[in-house]
Amino acid sequence: MNKIVDALLELMRTTPYSDVTVTEICGLAHVARKTFYRSFESKDAVVSYRLAEMFRELSDKFDFADTEARELLLYCFEYLERNKTFAAVFTDEGLSPLLEKEIMAYVRIAYDYTLHNSASFEPAYGEYYYKFTAVGFISIIQTWVKGGFKIPSQMLVALTRRLLSGVLA
Repeated sequence: MNKIVDALLELMRTTPYSDVTVTEICGLAHVARKTFYRSFESKDAVVSYRLAEMFRELSDKFDFADTEARELLLYCFEYLERNKTFAAVFTDEGLSPLLEKEIMAYVRIAYDYTLHNSASFEPAYGEYYYKFTAVGFISIIQTWVKGGFKIPSQMLVALTRRLLSGVLA
């Protein structure tokens, strides 16, 4: 599976996501189409799998109930800085709807463990919190990646918390 993920990410260095074909992914990964479809139902599933890997590592490392947003954000930014090829996925406009959907699901999980205890969180407006945070987070990552990762992770965490202060308090 990793060969397929790596092949897609490598192709996306030079080709917009919407133009990458399964045939090209298979060729670069040196796997048959049948192998691709045994592992993934589509290109979108490859990206979803890669996001899930990041979140799995995050949830293995932290207990959300006892972790501050600052630590979670720092981990995410440092992870993306270490995995720049994967981080570049966030800048592909063709992936925006998929990224938003996937990140929103992870935001929901994180909030279920953290923000439900916050005085500023109003459950009736949960969907608004989730969407605002997911889209804001994606936008911050896009700007950071396009800017060449120039802002240090620690500063980006402080900026993100400030921008999302009405949600993360």
